[in-house]
Amino acid sequence: MENVKRNIFLLSMAQFITLASVVTVVTYSSLVAKMMTGSTSLATIPSATAFIATAAFAFPASIFMRKFGRKAGFYTGALFAGFSGLIAVIAIYQNNYYLLCFSTFCHGTYQSFANYYRFTAMEVSPKKYHKQAVSYVIAGGVFAGLSAPTLAQFAEANYFEPVQYAGTYCLIIALSLVAHFLIFMIKLPKRNKKVTTEDRPNPKVMDVLKRPAFICASLSAACAYLSMSFIMTATPLEVVEVCGYQISDAAGVIQWHSMSMFAPAIITGTLIARFGSIKIILTGMIIMLASTLTSKSGIE
Repeated sequence: MENVKRNIFLLSMAQFITLASVVTVVTYSSLVAKMMTGSTSLATIPSATAFIATAAFAFPASIFMRKFGRKAGFYTGALFAGFSGLIAVIAIYQNNYYLLCFSTFCHGTYQSFANYYRFTAMEVSPKKYHKQAVSYVIAGGVFAGLSAPTLAQFAEANYFEPVQYAGTYCLIIALSLVAHFLIFMIKLPKRNKKVTTEDRPNPKVMDVLKRPAFICASLSAACAYLSMSFIMTATPLEVVEVCGYQISDAAGVIQWHSMSMFAPAIITGTLIARFGSIKIILTGMIIMLASTLTSKSGIE
């Protein structure tokens, strides 16, 4: 059990590193793109490419891990993170918008691999603790929301200051190195390649896709992800370019958003166990609707 707790802690810290990196990219990419192009329409594309890559590589990442193992997949994802930070720094020095888009696409690929931290938490913990283990790993995002904007501002203010935003993306490189160390420290059980049909049923894909539970979960997740991408992409531009606040203010807004997005994960597992998944999903939808209506009310 001690080894299980250790793995869950390391996975939570790896999740923290991932989401600190994601929050940094989402907060600054639209601002960097606006600086490069002068267009608010083009400014949202780099963040969009990150979200697209995350969704597009979710299934390939699963196939990769099935063949080579979880740790190999996590290492690969962390490599994409470091590469994306390096490419972004080069893009800023060269004022190359297309290179910036490629950088955020690579970072989205990293996130698609890192999204499997929560499933790994289930694999290394007893069945009765699965939901709690997932919640603890996702809760790493709370610390990311608290620290990421502060870390990004520190990197920006103290390093590469003549070149705006370069220090921020150097932080992405540093975070990827920390991610490699955490992945190395995780001790996963050896994979059992000899899996029989008695050990794990193998239903047809179409049968799974037709299940009401799958349809409900997929649609709710898609709506939530789409809404989140709209909010996180547009907010930094709205705060800085429209409302006239400072970049630090935009980072603060994203900080509160990130905290609110992941703090409930601490108790979500318990709530699901008590009230069921459907009621919790509906509660989330109501809260998201309230958020949307609040945004539509104006900025006066």
